[in-house]
Amino acid sequence: MAHILQVENLVTKVSGYTILNGLNLALEEGEMRVVLGPNGAGKTTMIDMITGRYKPHSGKIIFNGRNITGYPAHKTYAMGIGRKFQVPTVYLSLKVYENIMVCAKGHRSVFGSLLHRPSRGDQERIADILQLIGLEDKAEMDAGSLSHGERQWLEIGMLVVSSPKLLLLDEPTTGMTVAGKTKTAQLIKTIAKQHSMLVVEHDMHFIRQIANKITVMHQGRVIAEGTMNEVENDPKVKEIYLGKGAISNA
Repeated sequence: MAHILQVENLVTKVSGYTILNGLNLALEEGEMRVVLGPNGAGKTTMIDMITGRYKPHSGKIIFNGRNITGYPAHKTYAMGIGRKFQVPTVYLSLKVYENIMVCAKGHRSVFGSLLHRPSRGDQERIADILQLIGLEDKAEMDAGSLSHGERQWLEIGMLVVSSPKLLLLDEPTTGMTVAGKTKTAQLIKTIAKQHSMLVVEHDMHFIRQIANKITVMHQGRVIAEGTMNEVENDPKVKEIYLGKGAISNA
């Protein structure tokens, strides 16, 4: 199967410190991959490089067969890369359905989207997304009145409605309850049936619910890759993360 994303020998330096140190990662089209690692491993920096928030020092990023290294964020978004941040970014003063509407593919601006009369197709698409994220009963509420977990789900819906080719989710369960994490796992597994997806996480219970293949990062590079069982029994992972204990005890 063709790769939708290839990160090749990526190096990123900030103030003399090397954050990504020859990072290599490849994601197949239609695959859902989990990237695991502690704070400082370079996970969010990797997403920053892929989405064009910052430029790498060296290396290449290939998306859908095209070299996008150094492309600005608005261009990577237009090409089909959608990103969810750790802290949900939604329009708090707009209604829930309006948040979805302004992100629908083809709308040029927030103001223009609000003035735009949605077609029947738009309305059906928005309704489908609201049902997907479980917020159909709160469509008319201001997004600012939602709980933290509901804002996380709303932001995921805002990404999905834009029809991305690749979804990058940076710690999507941050600040959630156990029940919220379980619902998020179900949501991600549903979305992954139709989208290529890279999920950065550290919550092992959540990872167990969604992961088929896991990439483990340490000090800006990949140290292990495989199934949950393969990763938790990898000697390098055990030694680096937990001394000689099993990663499942984290």
